[in-house]
This record gives sequence, structure tokens and C-alpha cells, in this order.
Amino acid sequence: KAKLSGKVVDGLGEGKYYTQIPQYNSQFSEIFGISLYPGTLNLNVDSDERAAFTNQMPIKLNGFQDKDRTFGGIDCWPCLINGKGRAIAILPHRTNHPKNVLELVADYCIRDKFKLKNNSIISIGLMQWN
Repeated sequence: KAKLSGKVVDGLGEGKYYTQIPQYNSQFSEIFGISLYPGTLNLNVDSDERAAFTNQMPIKLNGFQDKDRTFGGIDCWPCLINGKGRAIAILPHRTNHPKNVLELVADYCIRDKFKLKNNSIISIGLMQWN
């Protein structure tokens, strides 16, 4: 099973906006049965490890269009944080993040649940989502 560890870093502040868009939220709800916490957790990871992790078959969310713009799709990998908390690693098809950043979403605040600060190290491992 693919595993990866990374260091918690501040993001661009855009995750909160994207996780509250109804067209994304409804897909997360349909596929994973969760309502997203508003925001993402950004992990600074080894880019080769990220490539190996995201080389596994993703669950795909569709992009969509509203009256103003087009939104890209998202590749998703259900995972366990530190062997304890369910989350979803995501790679948006359109992102400003470099190759050494991976974002996580969940239906809870990951930082609070795991008492994380910037530079905290966590590990994630792929899991089946049922």
C-alpha cells in the first residue's frame, strides 16, 4: 500500500473557498458520503513519494462550469492519517501548488483533531473508503 509522510505547511488560503463550492461538495457527498470541512491541510512532501502515492488509481471528481468560469476536476485518494483519521488526499487538475505539496480534505478540521502546527509531521496511507 502506498504511504507517504509530510510536514504541515500553510497553504494559499484558497482551500476554504473551493471546499465550499456546492458542485464539488455534492460530489464529495455522493462518492464519499461526507460534507467537507471548509479548508484543506497542506503537506510538504517528497515529490518522488508524492508521484508514487498519486500513481495509484484515483477516484475522479468532475470539473464543471458556472456562469463565470470553468472549474477543473479533482483526483482523490482516500487515506488514513497516522493510522487513525479518515481523510482524502486531493490533486486538483488546476493548482498553483508545486510538485512537493499534497492537500488533504476531511469532514472535520484535521489540524484540530490531530493538534497539528506548521512543521508537524504526519503520515498518510491509502485506504478503501466504504
